[in-house]
Amino acid sequence: MPELTNIFKNFGINVNQDRFVTTTVCDGIATIAIDNPPVNALSNGVRQGIQRELSAAQTDPKIKAIVLRGIGRTFCAGADIREFGKVREQPWTAALALSAEKSSKPVVAVIHG
Repeated sequence: MPELTNIFKNFGINVNQDRFVTTTVCDGIATIAIDNPPVNALSNGVRQGIQRELSAAQTDPKIKAIVLRGIGRTFCAGADIREFGKVREQPWTAALALSAEKSSKPVVAVIHG
């Protein structure tokens, strides 16, 4: 994705990507996209990525609003059943919801599926 990132930057769009979460910033709006096929389940990695990107957006004065969306047919199916019976790592799902709720910037979830 480095080449694509450079193309986006030419248009004033910043991109940050990890395995499960991609964030693009354009015109003061940070769009955090969950990409954990097939149903965007909230695995440890997804929760950590969302929390990291929410925190980064909160502290960036250039960001005025945050959009959270899912890639594919589903916004988010909830807990990742592949992790049932395993140790769950922070942040908890409730902490993510609270982080969005207490945000000083508007947070909009694009829910579908």
